[in-house]
Order: sequence, then C-alpha cells, then structure tokens
Amino acid sequence: MNNMKPSSKAVIVKPVVNAVQILRYLRRSGHPTKAAAMARDLSINPSTCFNILRTLVDEDIIEFNESTKAYTIGFGLNVLAGPMLNDRQRIHAAKKVMAKIAAEHNVTLSLWHRNLNRIVLVGTENSPRDISIVMSEGQRLPSLMGASGRVFAAHLNLKKSELRKKFDKIVWQKPLSFDEYLSEVQTGLDLGWAEDDGFFAAGIKTIAVPIFDYSENVSFTLAAVMIRESLTPQQVEHLGHSLKGASKSITPILF
Repeated sequence: MNNMKPSSKAVIVKPVVNAVQILRYLRRSGHPTKAAAMARDLSINPSTCFNILRTLVDEDIIEFNESTKAYTIGFGLNVLAGPMLNDRQRIHAAKKVMAKIAAEHNVTLSLWHRNLNRIVLVGTENSPRDISIVMSEGQRLPSLMGASGRVFAAHLNLKKSELRKKFDKIVWQKPLSFDEYLSEVQTGLDLGWAEDDGFFAAGIKTIAVPIFDYSENVSFTLAAVMIRESLTPQQVEHLGHSLKGASKSITPILF
C-alpha cells in the first residue's frame, strides 16, 4: 500500500498570488486606481492584471467605475469577511452601501437597531452635496417612532392593545391618530417601505425599509432622511426600491 505524504515543497499558484497582491494594493491605497498603474506598481503583466481585475469585479469583490476607469474594493469583500468582523466593523462595512444611496438620491442614510423599547442610530452617511441633514450616531428614539418605528411595528407581532400603549407614549411633531398610524404601517408592509411625512420632525420626510436576518427577523432598518417635498413622488418611489436593494446587500454584512 502506498503511503501518501504531503509534499514538503509548497505549490504556489501565481494567479492567486497576483489577485491577493491586487487586493492588498487597493486596500492600502484607499483610493480608486487604474489597471495600468496597478500592473506597473506590482510588476504584473498588464493583460494578466486586467483579467484578474475583471474576474474580481464579476465576483463583486472589487468595483469598477465606468467613467473614471478605476477600481476600488467592493462590499463583496466585506461579505466574505463577515464572520470575522465585530459589530463596529460590520456597521462600517454597511456604510459603503449606504454611501452610494446617499450620493445617488441626495439624502441622508441612517441605520437603526432595535434594543428593547428603543431604537438606536448606529450608522449614518450624508449626501456629498452642499445641503444635507446631519444626524448624531447614538441617538435613541421610542421603538415605534418615525418611518423605522412603523417598520418595526409591522414585524413585532404585538397585539393591537400593546401597540396602542406604546403609541400613546410618543410625542409627535404634528397630530397623528392611532388609526392613521396603523394604516401607514400596513401601507409600509404593502409597499416594502414605510414613510413618515413630517410627524417625527417638522419639515422632514423619512423612508425606511427592514433589514431581515436569515431567519426573516427584523432587528435593523435602513432609512433615508430628506427635506419634505425635495423629491417628487416618482423619485420617492425610486428611492424606496433602491433602499430595498441596499437592504438585501447589507444583510450578509450584518449577519
């Protein structure tokens, strides 16, 4: 019988080495870089470098900007590293997804986490435009407050009487009846995103979507905050769909 022993000489797979070098390079540089510059700095054949980059883009590990022809680390790398990340690192990784939505729609993105009877703002990303709404991380609100509160209300499986008791403790910026609130909670379920139109804060509109874990539970929401009437109804609908897509991207990062 033959004795199978591992070879004492390691087999180096050059394309894998090159791919790792490229990822390390992009992580260290911290800014978008073109293929030619990477190939030159890493002494990789330009054609080989380009093929590796294209493969990494296809696998969502890095991202390619069509207008600048430059590459950056993608959120897919954070998904792969998810099990090894702590809570702060996960939230930091989720912010990459949030930043894109904030810039695309000119809104402030906020990530909320439910903790017993409160929701906590654990992450924000502002629009790069001149005017944006700034929110302080660590802010705490009643669990049913705002658009995020309507999302949580839809998924808490509480009796109507229990919801009413929580609702009655909330101070709104403008009058809102419990029946109106329940109607907006149901509308949020039907659309996939909930809205608060000036009830939480005067002059402010908020849209929120649930972030489901792999057991279909909701402990986070993703919310967009904007000045009322700054977006048309069509733009709001587009934003809602964008938030739903971003929520699916964030799930494997947070969980």
